Amino acid sequence: GNVVAMDNLKNRGIDYTPCPKQEQQEQEEEEMKEKAEQKRIAAEKAEQERIAAEKAEQERIAAEKAEQERMAVEKAEQERIATEKAEQERSTQHEGEAGVPAST
Repeated sequence: GNVVAMDNLKNRGIDYTPCPKQEQQEQEEEEMKEKAEQKRIAAEKAEQERIAAEKAEQERIAAEKAEQERMAVEKAEQERIATEKAEQERSTQHEGEAGVPAST
């Protein structure tokens, strides 16, 4: 098609390029636009990665907090059970001392 027509003109010694300067300028503008677009995309990607990293960090902190709370609850539960046991033992001892059969 077109390339062949251009080649034919060139072969006849006719320079087909409309204006080399203008074409070069257009090409440079295209390249600049492309570079700018790539920069924008890269910046967007970097921003998304930063947001993702921030989110991951927040999730990690939240998970850590939840784990600490769970451990605190567990500890409190164990302490409550231990206190209850101690109470039972104390009351059992008192009952035994008082001559009342120890109820377990």
